[in-house]
Amino acid sequence: MSIYPKIIVVEKYDKDNDKSTWKLLILHKKGGKWVYFTSIEFNSWLKANAYKENIEQAIDTDKLSAEKLQEQLNTAKNALTEAIGDIEQLNGSDDTIKYYKQALAAIGGDGCPVGAVGKNGLTKEELEGSGDE
Repeated sequence: MSIYPKIIVVEKYDKDNDKSTWKLLILHKKGGKWVYFTSIEFNSWLKANAYKENIEQAIDTDKLSAEKLQEQLNTAKNALTEAIGDIEQLNGSDDTIKYYKQALAAIGGDGCPVGAVGKNGLTKEELEGSGDE
C-alpha cells in the first residue's frame, strides 16, 4: 500500500459564466481505494499544474530519502551480521570493535547505540553483571 498521495488536476467548467477553474485533487489510499483527501482551486491551468509538479517533486525527494535510509540500514545490517561472525572467530578482538564503529559510521552513527563499548564490545554493566545472578 502506497503512503504517497495521488495528485490530479481536473477542470471545473461553469457554463452559466462560461468560465473554467481547475482543481488540484489530492487523494490518498484507504482500504485499497483512492479517496478524496483535499483540493485546491486555481484560476489557471498553468498554476494548478505548476503546484502539482512542486508537490510531486517533494514526494520524489521524500522517496529518495527513504530509499537512501533503507540502503544505509541494509549496509549496517550486513556489516553487523558479518561482525557477529567475526566475534565468534576472534573473541571480540580490537579489529571487531573497529568494524562495529565503521558500520555505525556507515549509517551516520556517532557512537554505540547501547552505551560506551568496553572490553570485547561489552559495556561495563554487561562485564560486571547485574549482581542478581
